[in-house]
Amino acid sequence: MNKIYISNLLDYLLIAIISAIIVLSPWPYGSVGIFAQFYIHLASFLLLLIWLIKRSFYSKDINSSSVYTSLLCFFGLAFISITYSIYRYASILEFLNWFSYLIIFFIVADTINCSKRRNLLLWIIVFVGLFYCGFGILQYYEYLSSKFWSQEHSLSSRYINSGSFGAYINLDFFLCLGLLLSSKGVFRKFILGLALIVFIVTLILSNSRLSWITFVITLIGLTFLLFKNLNSVKTKSLVSALIFGIILASAGWYFWPRIWERISVAQTTQFQSLFQRFDVWKGALKIILAYPFGSGIGTFQYIYPAFRVHSDRFLVDTAHSDLLQIASEVGILGLICFLWFLKSLLVRAFRCLKEEISRQDLLFYLGIICALVSFL
Repeated sequence: MNKIYISNLLDYLLIAIISAIIVLSPWPYGSVGIFAQFYIHLASFLLLLIWLIKRSFYSKDINSSSVYTSLLCFFGLAFISITYSIYRYASILEFLNWFSYLIIFFIVADTINCSKRRNLLLWIIVFVGLFYCGFGILQYYEYLSSKFWSQEHSLSSRYINSGSFGAYINLDFFLCLGLLLSSKGVFRKFILGLALIVFIVTLILSNSRLSWITFVITLIGLTFLLFKNLNSVKTKSLVSALIFGIILASAGWYFWPRIWERISVAQTTQFQSLFQRFDVWKGALKIILAYPFGSGIGTFQYIYPAFRVHSDRFLVDTAHSDLLQIASEVGILGLICFLWFLKSLLVRAFRCLKEEISRQDLLFYLGIICALVSFL
């Protein structure tokens, strides 16, 4: 058989496994727990095996850039942190999780190397997001069980925490918006428009204030980028954006009592949730000062009690800030490498906007950039 044919066949097998991970990983409560994470480890190592087989048939140089270099530096430091971790078992488990994500990232970047495959993967992500939104709506209206939700009236779908689900919706929303703005067919635009409405409604029902704030800020950024590239954006796209704005305003007006109720809760509790986060961040800063090289990846919840500054006795298992958690676990150098990775990723994304690309690609990349920013 032709080697190129076998290589293409293996590529589609890789895409099938990646799609399975996208579909199934949110189901076990957002992949919380060792049992759920074990299957992600298996799937990622299966991806690696098939990718290596593919490389034996069709070899090509791996793209090298600051994105990959910074990411590898970060993972190198995370691996080294295991050697001096305060709880090596937890660090090994967490490193396996991160290493699985690293494998998936590299293989997706290597395999999704043309617009056809890219669009296929993004359509899968959007439809999977719609499924979990629909599942969550059925839970919210008590057609399905939602006993595992951390807050009874905050839609979380298969996640435990509505904030995590809100971040997931934001990612899906802006990917869907990028597809909508760059699509040509009327039927595709109609389907994607309906998907956006579902995502907006679900985001509101999640009651996640931080996700709402992220959504609004990212949407303002997208609007700015659209007007900045006005010469490349045709009237039809602006009409689509205007229709979307009307839909968004209508959803906001319809659900305004619920939104205001959620905002007023923060006022009546004197922003207790926010101040609790401030206390957690203070504790995380104390950890960073005591452990400038980090306490070991995955150990925040075990070391934090020795540095907590508030008297509440609830479990704090995360720093409520990815940057502070990385700095406290992997050290200041790890944080620098992670920021280097984010900077390289965003620079590369914005560079695409300056290249000679079609209107469809321009709008599509705008959606991708906003999806990335919203998830951060």
